[in-house]
Amino acid sequence: MIDPGGVDISAPPRSLSEGFAAAGLIWAAAFLIMAPELIAGPSYSSSFRYNFVWAGEFSRLILAGNPWPRWLPGMWDGLGSPTFYFYSPLYFWVVSAVRALGPGVVPVATATTAATMLILGASGIAMRIWLRGFANSTAALVGALAYMVGPYRIADIYARGALAEATAYVFLPLVMIALRRVQASRGATGVAGVALAYAGLILSHLPAALLASVTLMPITILWWAWRAGIGPGGTGRALLLRCAAGLLVGGGLAACYWLPALALRSYGSPAAMGGTFFNIERWFFWSPAAWPEMVPQASLTLASLLLALAAIASKGTDRAARPWIALILLSGLLISGALPFVWRLPGLREVQFAWRLLVVVEFATVTLLVIARPRLTHPFTIGGVVALAVSAGAVLADARVRMEAAWREGDVGRSRSLANMAGAPEYLPAGYPIRYDSYGRPDPGQFVPPDMPLALATDGHATVRARALPNGDVTIRVDASAPTRIVVRRFAFPAWVASGDMGTVATAPYGSERLTSWRTAAGSHEYRLHRVPTMPERLAWSITAASFGALLVLIALSLRGRKVP
Repeated sequence: MIDPGGVDISAPPRSLSEGFAAAGLIWAAAFLIMAPELIAGPSYSSSFRYNFVWAGEFSRLILAGNPWPRWLPGMWDGLGSPTFYFYSPLYFWVVSAVRALGPGVVPVATATTAATMLILGASGIAMRIWLRGFANSTAALVGALAYMVGPYRIADIYARGALAEATAYVFLPLVMIALRRVQASRGATGVAGVALAYAGLILSHLPAALLASVTLMPITILWWAWRAGIGPGGTGRALLLRCAAGLLVGGGLAACYWLPALALRSYGSPAAMGGTFFNIERWFFWSPAAWPEMVPQASLTLASLLLALAAIASKGTDRAARPWIALILLSGLLISGALPFVWRLPGLREVQFAWRLLVVVEFATVTLLVIARPRLTHPFTIGGVVALAVSAGAVLADARVRMEAAWREGDVGRSRSLANMAGAPEYLPAGYPIRYDSYGRPDPGQFVPPDMPLALATDGHATVRARALPNGDVTIRVDASAPTRIVVRRFAFPAWVASGDMGTVATAPYGSERLTSWRTAAGSHEYRLHRVPTMPERLAWSITAASFGALLVLIALSLRGRKVP
C-alpha cells in the first residue's frame, strides 16, 4: 500500500532470522550503552537522588501489595510525599517489575540500571519497526541504533537523570506506528493501537507527551489528511476523525494519572519549579544566563536544522519527508526562543525547558535521514555532522565526570541520598518555606525535619499515643480533658482523613511546616489517619473506566474485521 507521500507503508516481507538478528544487535547495543552503570552503579546525574529514593520507596510499596503507590511515606524523614500523584509512574513500574522478577529482591541501584536498559532496548525495537515502513532492514536498523544513542537521549540517562523522559522514547514510534496503520486502513486495530500507545506516552512523561501532542502528531496527521483530500471525495476528514478518536481514548485511559496530577497541583508547591532557574525564557538561545550550559542542546538543535536543510537541498527529496522537515524547522524555532509567545500558552510554560522538545527532534531527525538520505558531501550535511559531534562530545564529557563520581563514591554516596529521604521540593505542601540555592533552584539539601514526636496535642490538656504503620498511616489514641487540635508528623494533603469513634474527620494543614491536623473533642478517642481517594481521583478513574470500555469495543470490532467510519 502506498501512502499519499509516495512511501510504501505495507508490511514488507521479512524473515524471522532477519528480525532476530536485528533484535539481537539492538539489545547488544542497549547493554553496551548501559555498561558503565552496570559496572559502577547509577550515574550521579542531576536527578540521581530522586531516582534512587523514589524507585526504592515505590518498588517497596508495590512489593508490599500496593499497585500504584501515589504517596511515598518514607520521604522527607518520614513526613511523606505525594510524589506519584504528580509524577509519571511507568518507569518506576518497570523498576518494580525488575526487583520482583529477580532472584530475591534485586537492589534498587541494579534495578534502575536494568530498567533503563530494558527501556532503551524496547525503544530501539519500536523505532526499527517504525522505520521499516520507509526503508530496507539495514537502514531501519541503523536508524534504530542512532535513535538509541542520540545526544539528548544519552544526556537524559547519564547527565540529567531524566529516566521518565527517556521512557517516552519507547512510545513516540509506537504512537506513530499506530497512526500510520490508521492512515493505511479503516480497521479498528489501528485506532485501538493509537489509544494504547498514547496512554503509554502520557504515563511515561507528561511534558514529553504534551510537546509531542502539539508538534509531532498534529503535523504528521494533518499532512496525511491533506494528501488524502479534505474536500468532497477525499478521505482526509475521516482519517482526522479516526486519529482523533484514538488519541481521545488514549488520553482517557491515562486520565487516572493526568487528571489528579493537574487538579491537585495547588496542594503542592509547583511555584518551586517556576523560579529563576526554571523560568523557560532563561534557556532561550539569546539568553546570556543559558550559556555555556546550553552547548549540548544548542548544537544538537543546530545539527537537526542543518540536516533538514540538507534534505531540502538534496535532489529527489520524497514528499513523505516534507512533514519531518517542517517539524524539525518549527522545533528549532521553538527551542531557540524565536517564537517566545508559544511558550506562554496554557500548559507549555510548565514544561520548564524549551529544549525538552529535543525528544521529538531526535525522533524526527532520524526518521527524516532514513527517508531523505541527504548527500554526505553537501555543506549542510557536513555542518550538521560537525554540530552533532559537538553535542555528543559535550554530553559524553559530562557523563564521564558523573560516572567517575559514581565509581569513586559507590554505595557510600547512594547511602547519603537516603539519609533523610529528601525528595523533590515541588511536591512539598503548599505554603511550606522552601529554600533555594545560589542558582535559584529549590535545594532539598537544606531541608531540616521538624523536631517533634509522631503526634501531639497543641495544648497540655491531652495525652497522645501514636503508632506508625508501614504504609504511612498512623493510629492514634487521645485522652483530652478539653477540645484540642491533634498534629501528626505527616505533611498535609487533601487525601488524608482521620477515622475513629467519632466518624471521619477532615484534616487541615497546621503551622509553617504544613503538617496534618484536626480538631478533637474532650474525652478518650481513637483515630486512624489514612488516605482516601480524592474527588479528582474518583472522577479520573470513571473516565479511565469509560475509555477502557471504548477500547474493548475497538478490539471487538478489530477481531470481527469491522471498519470504523
